[in-house]
Amino acid sequence: MNNTKGQKFDLLGVLLLLLAFSAAILSLLLAGAKTYKSLTERDRKTQDLQIASLYLGNRLSQAASPEAVSVEKIGGTDCLLIESEAGGNPYLTRVYCYEGWIREFFSEAGLDFSPGDGEMITEADSLSLREEGGLLIMDLAVEGQKTSLFFSREEGAHEQ
Repeated sequence: MNNTKGQKFDLLGVLLLLLAFSAAILSLLLAGAKTYKSLTERDRKTQDLQIASLYLGNRLSQAASPEAVSVEKIGGTDCLLIESEAGGNPYLTRVYCYEGWIREFFSEAGLDFSPGDGEMITEADSLSLREEGGLLIMDLAVEGQKTSLFFSREEGAHEQ
């Protein structure tokens, strides 16, 4: 009879050990999942910033000449202006950030423009544009991550 009582305590000990082991494995799995989620979120934010940076760089590289690129503030919004010509008519592409999006508005030169008119390209927190001594500086923020792009009229776009 004493033997059965000892076996019950042995079984209870094994069950408690199994429960402790299961809890340890579960906590490790949860910690790993949390780490994986934070890493993928960080990578997604970095990728979104890179997409916006590449878009801006590509738009600048498509300009017919460095002189066709300028910066203007329209209604409190910094706009990148890229002049072009098609069929003998002048056109203007405006690239800017409005309501959380990098937007692009392409039209004949001289047409009225409102920031809400542009096509949404990619999400962004802000885009600040300025010119300093032949250098166009674009400060871009996407989901809290920031970068600066520099466009030299002689060499093209560079990221820092």
